[in-house]
Amino acid sequence: MKTLVKILPIILLTLTLTAQTSVVRVVKLIWDANPPEENILYYSVKWSSTSGGPYLTVTNVTTTNATVILKGGRNFFIVTAVNNFAESDPSEEVYRHIAPGRVKNIKAQ
Repeated sequence: MKTLVKILPIILLTLTLTAQTSVVRVVKLIWDANPPEENILYYSVKWSSTSGGPYLTVTNVTTTNATVILKGGRNFFIVTAVNNFAESDPSEEVYRHIAPGRVKNIKAQ
């Protein structure tokens, strides 16, 4: 059974760097933990602009959530679990599209 990853609503952050201000869209991904007997070391959050990949690892976390900066356009995410022996099959893919000036709905693939 694949892990179900959920995307929470987009958060807008205002960043000020050396007198330039910009708004960054971030999203929080959440998922259920693997059973304790699997001895998970970390979860790998992966991103692609194309459904089905190829995916790039954007972060590794030891918790069951991650906050990720969204790029404009299509954003597809999967999560894998890693222990001392292997990396799991990927979770179901989740999708978030960022159009200029507006946000479209999440689509679980």
